[in-house]
Amino acid sequence: MRIWPLMRPLALATLSLVILCFPTGHVADASTGHRAQATPWDAFNYAPTSRTLAPVAVYATSGNVSNPTHVLTGQVTRLTGTNAALSLDFGKEVGGITTLTFVGASDSSQQVGLAFSESSLYVGTTSDASNGGSGADGALSAAVPGTGSYTVPAAQLRGGFRYLTVFLTSSGWVDLTGVSLAFTAAPTMSNLSQYANYFYSNDDLLNKLWYAGAYTVQMDTIAPTQGRVWGPPGSGWQNNATVGVGTTVLVDGAKRDRTVWPGDLGVAVPTAYVSTGDILSTKNALTTLYNHQASSGELPYAGPQVNFFGSDTYHLWTLIGTATYELYSGDKAWLDGIWAAYKKGVTFATNKIDGTGLMNVTGTADWARGDQGGDNIAANALLYRALTTGATLATTEGDSTLAGTYTTQAANLKAAINSNLWDGTTGAYRDHPGSTLYPQDGNALAVWFGAADSTTKATAIAAHLRGNWNGYGAQTPEWNNNISPFPGSMELQAHFAANDDVGGIDLMKLEWGYMLNASTGTNSTFWEGYNNNGTFAYSGNYMSAAHGWSTGPTSALSMYVLGIAPDTAAGAAYHVIPHPANLTHVEGDLTVAAGKSVSVSYDHGTLGDFTLHVDASTNGGSAGVIGIPKFGQPRVVQINGATVWDGANFLGASGISSADQDANYVYFRGVQPGSRTFSYPAEAVTLSDTFGGSSIDTSKWAVIDQGLESTASSGIVASEGGGNLTLAGTTSVNYWAGRSLRSNATFAASAAAPLTVQVNRTALSGAGTGYRSSLWLWVSPTQYVHFSQNSETSTWTYNQDGAGDVGTLVWNNNDRGNHQMRMVHDGSHVHLFVDGKEYLSVSVAWSQGIHVILTGQARRSGDSVNATFANLTVQSAMGYEAEAGTNTLGGSAAVASCSGCSGGARIGWVGNGDGRNGTFRANGITVASAGVYQLTIAYTNGDTITRTAAMSINGGAATTVSFAPTANANTVTTLVTLAAGANTIAFSNGTYWGPDFDLLTIQ
Repeated sequence: MRIWPLMRPLALATLSLVILCFPTGHVADASTGHRAQATPWDAFNYAPTSRTLAPVAVYATSGNVSNPTHVLTGQVTRLTGTNAALSLDFGKEVGGITTLTFVGASDSSQQVGLAFSESSLYVGTTSDASNGGSGADGALSAAVPGTGSYTVPAAQLRGGFRYLTVFLTSSGWVDLTGVSLAFTAAPTMSNLSQYANYFYSNDDLLNKLWYAGAYTVQMDTIAPTQGRVWGPPGSGWQNNATVGVGTTVLVDGAKRDRTVWPGDLGVAVPTAYVSTGDILSTKNALTTLYNHQASSGELPYAGPQVNFFGSDTYHLWTLIGTATYELYSGDKAWLDGIWAAYKKGVTFATNKIDGTGLMNVTGTADWARGDQGGDNIAANALLYRALTTGATLATTEGDSTLAGTYTTQAANLKAAINSNLWDGTTGAYRDHPGSTLYPQDGNALAVWFGAADSTTKATAIAAHLRGNWNGYGAQTPEWNNNISPFPGSMELQAHFAANDDVGGIDLMKLEWGYMLNASTGTNSTFWEGYNNNGTFAYSGNYMSAAHGWSTGPTSALSMYVLGIAPDTAAGAAYHVIPHPANLTHVEGDLTVAAGKSVSVSYDHGTLGDFTLHVDASTNGGSAGVIGIPKFGQPRVVQINGATVWDGANFLGASGISSADQDANYVYFRGVQPGSRTFSYPAEAVTLSDTFGGSSIDTSKWAVIDQGLESTASSGIVASEGGGNLTLAGTTSVNYWAGRSLRSNATFAASAAAPLTVQVNRTALSGAGTGYRSSLWLWVSPTQYVHFSQNSETSTWTYNQDGAGDVGTLVWNNNDRGNHQMRMVHDGSHVHLFVDGKEYLSVSVAWSQGIHVILTGQARRSGDSVNATFANLTVQSAMGYEAEAGTNTLGGSAAVASCSGCSGGARIGWVGNGDGRNGTFRANGITVASAGVYQLTIAYTNGDTITRTAAMSINGGAATTVSFAPTANANTVTTLVTLAAGANTIAFSNGTYWGPDFDLLTIQ
């Protein structure tokens, strides 16, 4: 912790696409924005448009106060008698120098007091706490001899408050007509509300979180001569200390400490970069820390005036911040100037690596966590990040030998971390060898910074961290299970790094949504930390309600959800890899250099279509990587309407060097500046239900008595309304009886035509020994996969063919709210997803005659359940056998047997290889609505060369499709535009043989 007289712990300041890039050496000061016209996201911006502010409401009065609201409009409000008090509300966190205007007093001896507070809990005649000492902040005192004004002295500037109480300390009266504030935060910004960048989505809470984080960091950006004096005065407060160099500096908090703490920079710096664009304040904060480096190479735990040392973790945060600043700015001249000091700092840290291969922490001061010291996971994850980024800096400085040394040290450290600290049984890293503590900070950092050596470990850690959530946020085990948004911000990044995108969004809404909307907060900025029951930590009134280490959502939304981030200095290389989770629209931009930006916008339709627009036209000289999310399905991708990725191969595109894919994305690499739209079509939907009617649609569903173990009538009832299906009631049956909707239609699944069933389980509640909400793929009582969340075990499990519950999927004990359930049958396996993330797959032997079932069920007589579902879709590719009798063959084309083909047959002799011009036309290709669809053609080609076929849709102009030689059956995927209803797809080749056709699949 930070060692204060009050033992106070510290704060950490860690798809349309627009990317902006700065030239090498540029330092943005965010003095102006680049957007003047009104936009939809302006409504979420908390920054004032003027530096002269006024209160917006009267919060409370006590004693004799006449016409209390008049002061808001420049009229007279009279305070009469000792302790008459008027508490004013500025509506959000503000900071600066207050002026009171009076038009009269009962006599020349009248005195008023001024008291400030960030929270409504501490509104009164004594200010909340900020000075860090044992003496109270108290209140300021002002003489009111008559008409005139009083302005708070510069030394008593109040950096962070929402409420101001003006109270009479004498027995007469005073007439107050005005209260104003000279706003002092973000001193170099001429227009406080015009940010360099923006973020906007279809989710208003996420929009508010992005701007609240940005505003929090603005509040924490101060003139270097307006820091807090240390040591603390005996009473009152002083904010006229010099705490940094230059004209602006990024500190930890607005109210206090108003000091450079390097840990806080780890979260606050990325926030400032993606929002206001202010990296000059970062440069000045880092320069300040290097200016106070000890001769041993140790960097400060906190800058002036505090000047503490003794923290290995905060030492490492300065090294990491150095690389972060150089990445954002490309400021090599600055790097040259501190390079010797930086290397000395790295050596100071690596000299602490002991015989285990891990850093042995002896500088144990940290952010308030317990159990620091020894071979600690958080410190070693930080050192790993410092070494990997240090190798990049060494390369920038032209020292390849040192870059190699850092790289080797990083690899050895990573191996030691995973050898000594990983606990495979728990699925998380121990705090240190032998510890039973599995900390939030160390586990989150290991994923975020890449110290975890497998995606399996990253996935396990994300699930483990979810298990610490309660109704107020992510509990922090290393801080007595209270809630610290500093390691919480690290956890946010870790969820997205582990591709647990919905987990990241859920945590933002849970923890940061609570802080933003709590009645006791500022409703505009994020807190330093709080107890696990939602009450303030840090002695309550001393807690900082605008703290940069708590702003993780802002950078996560820009760099992960929107997906834009630089990969090399000043964005010369960058990536756009969106993490949409369950969002349908996201847009924003990122300035990466003066006059250079990347702008991104994407839409993900409810039927599965995806469109990403990336405009990097101004980012000259850059090369990008664009990732197109696959959402668990193979995709055919178009750029500006032309197919460039056929599901497995890159077909070429102007200004793009290559493409490849993994399980989650199709990646386009070497993307040159320009404006491009990447897209793929919607999946075919064969059953959907929004449950928006007043009764269940019996043309789609049979309402049945069906539970996991019983089909007896249970007393549970199915109903529909308001966009929800509700399965609720108290069962009278032992055991596991329920009420279900079973699809009237049955479905088939294959590798070429997978079946995808998706539904939002919006809520689950109940009472008794057990209750469940379930999604099934069901063929018969002995052929099914039952997928459920189980109250009695607090886990998500599956049950196959009555064999019993198997497999903990997600440990989520206290959250039975909205989760997306998905099952994908690929012909041989059923894959199980929660919130878009696959947790395991189940081998099955059945693939035909599949019903979809939704169930609410309870365990035994007297138990109750209330399970609600919304927005069900069943997506199934539609397969058409080429040899079907409804199709048309011409010339030499004929049916041929084929043991390895779908249906045991294929169409051969298509083309003009024998002069008889064989043709094949598939008829009755039926879709519900007009649009672009994905066509997969299963074929054989035993030739030694690629064969082609001219393809015509509904008799229209032909396009050429190529079919590579293959010893066995193969597939080609392309996009086709179909009309609503029945369509024809014809194939021919006027000069040579085409392929043999097996199965046509539309999705």
